[in-house]
Amino acid sequence: MTAQATNLKNMLKRAGDYIRRLHNGSVNSRILDLGAGTGLFAAFVRQKYPQAEFTLIDLSEEMMKVARLRFEGSEQVEYISADYTNYNFEHKYDIVISSLSIHHLTHEAKQGLFHKVRLVEKQRLCSCGLRLQKS
Repeated sequence: MTAQATNLKNMLKRAGDYIRRLHNGSVNSRILDLGAGTGLFAAFVRQKYPQAEFTLIDLSEEMMKVARLRFEGSEQVEYISADYTNYNFEHKYDIVISSLSIHHLTHEAKQGLFHKVRLVEKQRLCSCGLRLQKS
């Protein structure tokens, strides 16, 4: 197993543990994936929680096209092609996840994003694999 695959597997385990603790085993959650890319991380989370509803947001329409193919036929996945740092979300989410995206932001942009996430999240951020350090 490659280091990247191991890291993703560990992030999925932390996200799964967090969801179970937060919802006491309930899997009917609304999950927001920031910088979702092709939807790979959301797909791993969805394997464990197939009843969850997902919103995937990514700046790249090309990445969203791949994500749409990955989840083809699913009515439980919403796709948004936009910059999540200035997008006005319509819903509240039980869980907010992100993998391999937020680390590209400056420290100030991260702080602004985390403030914004608090406004859309019902509980608290699942910071799986995120580092809050200056860039």
